[in-house]
Amino acid sequence: MSFFSRYPRFCVSKRIQIKGKNYSFATWYLALIFLCALIVFSSFASFVHAQKEDTKNSQPADIRIKDAEQIGVSSQDLDELITVLQDEQKRKEFLNKLQTLRAISEDQKSGKQEVTFAKGSFQKISSWFVDKYALALEMLKSPEGIKILITRSVLSVILLVLTIWGLKFLNRRVFDTKNLHFALKYASDIVIAAVALAILLLIWDVNLFGIVGLSVWKQLIISLLFIGVIIVVAIVVWWIINTYLTKQEDHLSGDQELTSRANTLFPLLRKILRVVLIVVTILIILPELGVSITPLLAGAGILGIAIGFGAQTLVKDFINGFVILAENTINVGDWVILGGHDGEVEGLSNRTIRLRDIYGNVYNIPWSSIETVNNQTREFGYAVVEPGVAYRENINEVIEVIKQVAAEMQHDPNINQDIWSDLQILGLIELDDSAVIVRARFKTSPFNRWFLEREFRKRLKLKFDELGIEIPFPHSTVYFGQDKQGNAPPARLNITKEIGPEG
Repeated sequence: MSFFSRYPRFCVSKRIQIKGKNYSFATWYLALIFLCALIVFSSFASFVHAQKEDTKNSQPADIRIKDAEQIGVSSQDLDELITVLQDEQKRKEFLNKLQTLRAISEDQKSGKQEVTFAKGSFQKISSWFVDKYALALEMLKSPEGIKILITRSVLSVILLVLTIWGLKFLNRRVFDTKNLHFALKYASDIVIAAVALAILLLIWDVNLFGIVGLSVWKQLIISLLFIGVIIVVAIVVWWIINTYLTKQEDHLSGDQELTSRANTLFPLLRKILRVVLIVVTILIILPELGVSITPLLAGAGILGIAIGFGAQTLVKDFINGFVILAENTINVGDWVILGGHDGEVEGLSNRTIRLRDIYGNVYNIPWSSIETVNNQTREFGYAVVEPGVAYRENINEVIEVIKQVAAEMQHDPNINQDIWSDLQILGLIELDDSAVIVRARFKTSPFNRWFLEREFRKRLKLKFDELGIEIPFPHSTVYFGQDKQGNAPPARLNITKEIGPEG
C-alpha cells in the first residue's frame, strides 16, 4: 500500500502531544496550509514592491480603455508615452493594445458586438501570455529572478501535493464513512480545487481581473449564476417527478397486477422524462455560453427526417414497443413466448425486451421482430394432463381414478392454495395406435401450472400402478389375416438352428 493511500488513515490515527495536549495530524495539516500562505505573502512582498517601483514609470502602457471611441490622454501621458516608445519591450506591449483597440473599434462600427467581445477577450488573453513570457525571460537573466521562479515552483508542487492529500482525506474519512450525498462530495471537491487554484494564482502573482477586464468577469459571473439557477431548477423538477413516481409505486404496491405494471412502465417513464429534462436544460444553457441553438434545432429536424427514412426498423421498434406496453400485454416477471423464444421477462426498454429462459440463457429481442405475443402467466393458468391407457381398460373406471387423484390434490394443504377450480374432464380426445387419450384440467395460479401438471402426472402414474391400469407403450401386433369362414391361416415358422438350454 502506497503512502498516498495510507495518508488519510495516518492523518486521523497519528497524534502529536504538546504540553500534555494531543493534536491530530489533520490539525497540523490545516496549520501547514496557513503557514504556506504566510510564506507566500512574506516571500514576495519585497519583489512585488520592487516590481511596482519598476513599472511605475511605464504605467501608460496599461492605459485603460474606457470606451471603444474615446481615450483620455493628457500632456503628462504624452511624456510618459515617449518613454514607453523608447523601450523595445514596452513598445511591443503598447502596439498589442493598440491592435486590440482597433479591432474593437472596427467591430463596434460594423455592429458585431458578440464578435467584438470574443475577439477583444482573446487578444487580451494572448497579450497577457506574451507579457508573462517576456517577464519570465527577464527574470531568468538575474539570480534574484531565478530564485523567485524556483521558490514559486516549489510552493506550487507543495500546494498540489497538499490538495491531493486533502481530497483523499475528506473522501475516505468523511464522505465514505458518513454516506453523504454525492452532490455534496463533488461540491466540496470543487471548493477545495478553487481555493487551491486561487492560492496558486497568488503564488504566481496572477490577476485574473486584469487579464480580460472587469466587464468580462461581470458578464461571466452573471452567466454562471444563471446556469447554476437553471441546473438547480432542473434538479428540483426531477426530484419532484421522481418523488411523485415513487409515491405512485408505493400506492400501487397492494395490487400484484398493478405492481407488475408499475415495475414495467415506471422505469421506462423515468428514462424518457430524464432525457427530456436534460435536453431542455442543455438547450436553455447553451445560449448563455454563446452557442446559438437555431442551427442545432434545424439539424435535429433534418436528422429526424433522415432517421425516419434510413432507420425504419428502429422507428418500428419504438412504435411497436409503445403499443405493446400501452396495451398492458407484457409486464416484467411474465413468462412469454415471442420471437421464437420463451422465458421470463427481465427487462423492457423502448427498443428491446429481455428474456431469460429456463436454462438461464438471456435473449434481447427487438420489438419490431415480434408479431405474436404468447403470455402464459396472465391472471391464471390451466394445468392440463392427457394420460393414455390401454384399449383393454374400462374408460369410465379410468376417469373415476383421475377424479380421485385430483380430489387428493385439492385436499393437500401444500398445493391446494394454487388450485382454483375443480377438475374438468374434457373427454377422450384421441384414439391413438396403442392408447386411449383422456384430457383433464383445472384452473391454477399463473406460475404454478407447470408444477401442478408434473405433480398430477406423478400421482396418476403411482395410482395406475397400484390399480394395475396399463399405461401402454408403442408396440406392434402381427396379423396374418382371415379366410371367409373366419379362420386364420397357420403361421409357419422355419427354425434354422435349435439352441439348447446350455447354449
